[in-house]
Amino acid sequence: MSRKRADTCSGTFPTTTAATVSLKRRAESLPPDGPAPKQPKQTHHFWTASEDETVYARRLRLEAKARLLGKKDQEARQSLKGYADLAASSQGGMANVTGVACYRNSLLQAILHTPALSTWLLAPKACTVSKGACVSCDLHSIAKSYWSKTLTAAQLKSTQSIYQNMGWDRGGPSQQDPDEQYRWMLSRMEFEMPTRPSRPFKEAQELRLISTLRCNTCGARSKQATSEASISLVVLPKIQGGDLKAYISRYMEESLEWRCERCQVSAPDNRRSLALQSSPEVLLVQLKCFDDYGRKVSVRGLDYESELDLNDFRAPSNKVHSVYALHAIVAHAGDCGGGHYICSA
Repeated sequence: MSRKRADTCSGTFPTTTAATVSLKRRAESLPPDGPAPKQPKQTHHFWTASEDETVYARRLRLEAKARLLGKKDQEARQSLKGYADLAASSQGGMANVTGVACYRNSLLQAILHTPALSTWLLAPKACTVSKGACVSCDLHSIAKSYWSKTLTAAQLKSTQSIYQNMGWDRGGPSQQDPDEQYRWMLSRMEFEMPTRPSRPFKEAQELRLISTLRCNTCGARSKQATSEASISLVVLPKIQGGDLKAYISRYMEESLEWRCERCQVSAPDNRRSLALQSSPEVLLVQLKCFDDYGRKVSVRGLDYESELDLNDFRAPSNKVHSVYALHAIVAHAGDCGGGHYICSA
């Protein structure tokens, strides 16, 4: 899912109320003869008469954050425009070169049909490893071939060889989990590419949360920041008539048994609540379709819409409009003994 942008900027910040800011330089006395000697360069800071230095520093931080939000908004719009320019006729399936590569093919199709991720992969990359042994370069090549309708089975076989040589699936081709494969890809890309080029791809998907623990015995509260790669939803027990947002609500607010540091009481009805500290550009939602015994659980009847509104779960400091558009679904047909992964995009 990719975040939809509001027609108006929702990330506004307060600025100084002064209509104009007069900048006064310190007067310097000039020698009577000739120009003043050159002085070493200095950094000057100015603030309005109604601001002290602390308020001024805070205003600078807020303005910098507003500029960053504006830049990300512009980049997102460019990503959507670039994705819209890709040929719809290029969309298609991928050869199952090993007989059990459907998990990876479905994952690749989901990535390639998510605008922010696809446009980033299509741009040239600067990796730090040898050619032919790089997941980042291989994904770039697959993206170009897919959208130009030149992707072949031979190229997918090459991908299989590259991944095996790097430690994935060394025991031979076997059915794997798309989520585990994706985490492995991200770790490889982080290793292969300098921090600056790879940061946008990672930050676009990073889910930053504020976790609040509340003790029902003494009322003590504790907060901490945390980050997740995705929202992982347990589908049991099922919510009668519940849609995807209902399961997310249960994930964001639940009862946990933990020992309070203040009163030292361990109660099963203590509460843990989560709030979106920041809203990622791309949101991954994973449904855990297994019970405690490893048996697969059906998710038929779990409704979802083409848009997911998470504005109700934002932290007060999060001003980003958080409505997501659905781009791809990876689903498994079968049971724990075998089956087939399918991507709908």
